[in-house]
Amino acid sequence: MSVNFFSKALHSVMFKFTPGKRRVDEYPPNDRYFQSNNPSKDASSSTSALTKLFDSYRDNPKDEPDTIGVEGSMRYLQDLGLSLEEPVVLAILTELAAPTMGELTRSGFVEGWKRLR
Repeated sequence: MSVNFFSKALHSVMFKFTPGKRRVDEYPPNDRYFQSNNPSKDASSSTSALTKLFDSYRDNPKDEPDTIGVEGSMRYLQDLGLSLEEPVVLAILTELAAPTMGELTRSGFVEGWKRLR
């Protein structure tokens, strides 16, 4: 049986910060990067997949290779099927160690999602 990484992570974040507000099955699955038949995926492949995902949302890869700016963060959250007004967005940004509202660092993104897994 495959495991949907984002569903599990969102479930974890939602119930930590907004218990009972929204069911995890209401979020669309994001199978492109985190679906696996092996739930005990090794850390290097998980890091690689998260890095690839992070890179796809960077606003200015040449000048800021380790930052997703506001535009990229908005695209990322919308691609997860989240409205920017939902409280779970603040929870996700907190778990991903966003230094400012709408900005994500590579280390915070990768380590945050790995921690939630």
